[in-house]
Amino acid sequence: MSSSSSAFQNVIGGKLKLKKAGAVPKAIGKKKTKKKAVADVADVKTDDGRDAVAPAVPDIVVQTKTAAELKFEETRRRMEESLIAKKIQKTHREKIEEFNRALENLSEHYDIPKVGPG
Repeated sequence: MSSSSSAFQNVIGGKLKLKKAGAVPKAIGKKKTKKKAVADVADVKTDDGRDAVAPAVPDIVVQTKTAAELKFEETRRRMEESLIAKKIQKTHREKIEEFNRALENLSEHYDIPKVGPG
């Protein structure tokens, strides 16, 4: 009996703690300090009591697409425009009439074609 009780001496009691779905684990380490926004810097006053004029930050547009990507997008845009223009030309009724005319010109699928003489 002592051998069976010694087997359970290392068991930890209490309820089972499961991970919660969607729970984000806490980050371990130092907290990062937030940098001051540009608007806060603009509100800084000089020693004279006048508002310090913050240097204007120019809006720099950085183009991240290559010339080939730009050409591809332009070509795709033109193709879409031409497809839209092509679809607009015919009404639904005209499309159905054209489809029916094409079906009339086809041979019936269940007709036996003539093979050989006579």
